[in-house]
Amino acid sequence: MLRFLFIGCFLLFSSTMAWTDTPEDRGKKLPYYEENYQANPCGLNGVQRDSVTAYLEIKFNAEYRDLSPTELQKFLKELQQEDSRISNIRIFRAPGKEGYAVTSSYLFQNFLSGKVLVELYCVVRINGSPIVYLREKGLNRMVGKSFEEIGLE
Repeated sequence: MLRFLFIGCFLLFSSTMAWTDTPEDRGKKLPYYEENYQANPCGLNGVQRDSVTAYLEIKFNAEYRDLSPTELQKFLKELQQEDSRISNIRIFRAPGKEGYAVTSSYLFQNFLSGKVLVELYCVVRINGSPIVYLREKGLNRMVGKSFEEIGLE
């Protein structure tokens, strides 16, 4: 009896899946709520800063430094982005790699009953890329400090 119940449930489930995913349904425009569904707080194709950090640390054994508020303002002024929502610049250095990887991000917060529920940094893509590269000369021009001096204020 249990076997027939299991087989019946399996057939019902599989026929429902086949019914909802017919060739005619494919390519149809999704309803508004499905089209704008964002499982990631950073958006449909959003990237979180800590994911980029983990990738660079694991893949390239990179170390990083975050710009201090003063350094951040100088950096954003050099980019002419003073009024942007960027609130964090993280600079990476990897052994054996020339130059620096840079990622910029903004703070995303979600509240429940007046308390922070979710807090994370979402990457701001520059020219479509979550990471841009700077040479030593560019870093010194943009921040006015060497990598070792960043964030020590």
